[in-house]
Amino acid sequence: MSYDFVAKLPDIPDELISQFEMGSGLVYALPAKLLEVLKSEFQNVLSGQMFSDECELSAVAEQRECIAFRRCQPVHFPRLARSIRPVTANDFASAQVPCENPEVQAANLTAYLRNGRRYSLGYCGWLVQQYDFWSEIDSLLATHGDVFSETKLGFPPMRLGLEPSLVPSEYTDESVDCAKAIYGKWRLQKLVTTDLPMPHEPQMAAANVYVKSAAEGGVSPHIPDIFPIDGTGPIVEQMENARNSFHAPHLDEWKKLIGSESRQKKLVDTYARQFQFQHYFRVIRQRYPDQLRSKKGALYQAFASYFEVSKDAIERDASKLDDLLDRPLHAML
Repeated sequence: MSYDFVAKLPDIPDELISQFEMGSGLVYALPAKLLEVLKSEFQNVLSGQMFSDECELSAVAEQRECIAFRRCQPVHFPRLARSIRPVTANDFASAQVPCENPEVQAANLTAYLRNGRRYSLGYCGWLVQQYDFWSEIDSLLATHGDVFSETKLGFPPMRLGLEPSLVPSEYTDESVDCAKAIYGKWRLQKLVTTDLPMPHEPQMAAANVYVKSAAEGGVSPHIPDIFPIDGTGPIVEQMENARNSFHAPHLDEWKKLIGSESRQKKLVDTYARQFQFQHYFRVIRQRYPDQLRSKKGALYQAFASYFEVSKDAIERDASKLDDLLDRPLHAML
């Protein structure tokens, strides 16, 4: 092994990490429900020990609320979670947040978080189908991949680009500028891994990572143009007009889809499913290439059961994502 996982994660056996590690210490976990449907479809193809090992890794990841491990540390990408845990009135009490009608506030916050997850995950699904995005990622890796790999820090978060004093010395100015350009163009906070882009999301704060300073006593809303602006009235209309004034032709398709006059917003859910599908499909196929060769039909059926859609829907997803499904997962970051 390249990294001592056992020292920091004693409940994960050494041989388990060695079996699943892709390189550079990156280990993806699969969700428990997906493993259940995979077992029903492939119990005669994959051994019981394989499923036992996968379930063991999945349980540890679920306990730490992460989707992978990298160099002993959990990798968090909450948008891949099966669902958003409902907020309760007790959450406000535990956090000592005073509010009237905590039950109503909890329900409103839960709805807000679920809606945010829907559009964030949908945008990810649309983004990974853009050829220009992957061309720029590949160019960044070819030019500066050694910097990000050697620092063992991965790609810098967008905040590092806004606050030069926070940039670790291991990064070069050129590498940070190149990463910032991709983040800005595609509205990303950062790349959690090379294959998991994390979009900007709406923020409401007196000061936030997008605005260096905000006026005292006020709030500074930040609504990325990849998110819809809900509601009605003159203020909402002004914000919608202002957002549409940004010149970003590479985002026009997505912005039209989520626009106030769009009648195709159900496609957001399709894109969200496609993002999850392509990620887990690539993990599984890269992990078990020999065992699952010529088993695409059964694999599609397993995903249909997991997403609770028809097998035809998954086959359409696979056809649309054909090139992406053949793209190897990067293990560098």
